[in-house]
Amino acid sequence: MPAVSVFGAQWGDEGKGKIIDRLAAEADVVVRYQGGANAGHTVVVAGQKYVLHLIPSGILHPGKVNVIGNGVAVDPLKFLEEVEGLRTRGVQVDGSNLRLSSNAHVIFEHHRRIDRPRSAGAARAASAPPGAASGRAMPTRPRAPGCASATSWSPSTRACACGPRWRRRTP
Repeated sequence: MPAVSVFGAQWGDEGKGKIIDRLAAEADVVVRYQGGANAGHTVVVAGQKYVLHLIPSGILHPGKVNVIGNGVAVDPLKFLEEVEGLRTRGVQVDGSNLRLSSNAHVIFEHHRRIDRPRSAGAARAASAPPGAASGRAMPTRPRAPGCASATSWSPSTRACACGPRWRRRTP
């Protein structure tokens, strides 16, 4: 079973999303393996412009399975906003064509609070907009004190909560 991977060599817009969108037409599975909602790509399909941040562009191609992998920092609010935006435009988004890794790291409000003061300083990385918090959630990942999506997501309440204390994920 052949696989094609697209990697970028720099921060910023390199056109990876457009390349992936073209490759998605021939793929069975399209995976976003790292990054956060601060990243994004714009693709045009059938004359319609779509701006995606977390969801792989394969979602715009019927019959493709799209995976948000465990290296992605998922902002649950932005994720739901993106899903609803696609559904509003008639794009099918459900468990048959979109999967979220149970080990994807979740961005919480405290990550945003930490990020805002740092974003205002001159040392802010050009790779993330102020308050995006992707950069705050990811450094905690190797030590695993954050919450993975499987430990924190409640579909019935459409809310994320990890409790007042950090919980360790089991690998």
